[in-house]
Amino acid sequence: MFSGALARIENVFNLIAAAEIVTLMLLAVVQIFARTFFNQPVSGFIDITEQTMAVFTFLGVAYCQRVGGHIRMEILLGTLRGRLLWIEEFLSVLLILAVVLALIYGS
Repeated sequence: MFSGALARIENVFNLIAAAEIVTLMLLAVVQIFARTFFNQPVSGFIDITEQTMAVFTFLGVAYCQRVGGHIRMEILLGTLRGRLLWIEEFLSVLLILAVVLALIYGS
């Protein structure tokens, strides 16, 4: 029950992150056209990009962890079985926790 409710929240956050990415892409297109054709770039484009990247990184992290979409070494994991596979999965989750905490601290 709790897992299903949490999954819905993660999905909503992931959709918001996807919308942020699309918005950032559209802003980049506007930036290119404005700079090329009107010689007038979007003011603060780099700052907006940096802030938006932080937003969609944090909003998408829980969903990515739930579906196992993080970067993995499948060549190595495909050879592991049983307890050794479980230990490796546990260590990788701890590693991603450290990365997320570093991102939070840095932001």
